[in-house]
Amino acid sequence: MRRDPELARAEFAVTTGETALRRMPEGTALVSFAAPSCLLPGTVMENIYFLNGRVDEVALCFFEYRTCLDYTETDVPPELAGLSLSFHVHLPFDLPWPARSGVQYTASETADIALAVCRKAATFAPGLAVLHPPQGSPALKRQLLRQFAQAWQRASDIPLLLENVFCCDLVELGDDFLRDHGLGLCLDVAHLLIYDQSRLLTSDLPETTGLVHWSAPGEQDEHLPLTKLSSAQYATATELMARFVNNPVHLAEVFHWPGVEASLSVLKRLVAAETRGIGI
Repeated sequence: MRRDPELARAEFAVTTGETALRRMPEGTALVSFAAPSCLLPGTVMENIYFLNGRVDEVALCFFEYRTCLDYTETDVPPELAGLSLSFHVHLPFDLPWPARSGVQYTASETADIALAVCRKAATFAPGLAVLHPPQGSPALKRQLLRQFAQAWQRASDIPLLLENVFCCDLVELGDDFLRDHGLGLCLDVAHLLIYDQSRLLTSDLPETTGLVHWSAPGEQDEHLPLTKLSSAQYATATELMARFVNNPVHLAEVFHWPGVEASLSVLKRLVAAETRGIGI
């Protein structure tokens, strides 16, 4: 079971004298802020210890499936589960989808590999897992994702979220595809901006978001701090924040601590402004 977020925040307040979102108006839903597990040049363990007390949640960046399948308790020791943190898993970018030339796996077998990777984090009781859709035609993506979701859900009750990426704005899958297949949405704001995913922005999908990836777009999918947002991009971020009705986790998806810290300050202002019902 996922760690109770209110308990985690209460412990965080006791140990640090503050909550991740300070002095929010009474009655406001608590907001969870997250950071990636690959900020420092050290191990996953060292990164998690560094983040304890600085954020509410850690995104376990399991980006390469062969490397992650080789993880042992030395890489992700069970005692880390005792920290005042929640966790989620970002599944590998390089999963061997059948759409890739020469790959002989079925979508169900690809899901089995992803599940094996996710099990490396079992001691942390991850609250969700994030998946990049495969490349291919919309019809092929629907077929592969349907089969993947079925295999995943037979073996795991961890919610599976699809992320909008360069090859898939998720809208192309169909209006009800995510709902009909028990899938959630991880909305990557930088991807939405840099790939001009206007169909996603104007759809009803943002209201269903369970996790938000926040960064400013840069060259070649560079993840810049939110302080680098242009005025127009900041306006879009403000609009989106008002549409996140399911109290999603907000991940500052920047891969160095100064950038995360700067981005968290921007996020807190965006959340506070939305709570007051004003712009910044």
